Amino acid sequence: MIRLKPGVSLKHLTPQGAALLSIVASCFEELGFVCVVTSGSDGTHSPASLHYTGNALDFRTKHVPRDRLDSLLDFVSKALEGSEFQWLLEKRDLPGEHLHAEYDVT
Repeated sequence: MIRLKPGVSLKHLTPQGAALLSIVASCFEELGFVCVVTSGSDGTHSPASLHYTGNALDFRTKHVPRDRLDSLLDFVSKALEGSEFQWLLEKRDLPGEHLHAEYDVT
């Protein structure tokens, strides 16, 4: 199941962004976690952010037990391996921790 944090907009999601959402959501679901999108094309990001073009998404990770987080990240890494998609965990173990994933069009 995919949930959106209140206020999140997927209005400008590209086909690649939609594919990314599907892949990452399946990783969360496969491991038994709800997939919560915390940012789409909404919010404030760096000027060159791919969020604004519908090619980047942020996913909540604070609800993933700490002893299972690396398993989730490994699963995401393998699912996106060899593709034009990239990901990183931002602010690990800090307020605002999230998985950022994007379709790098450059």
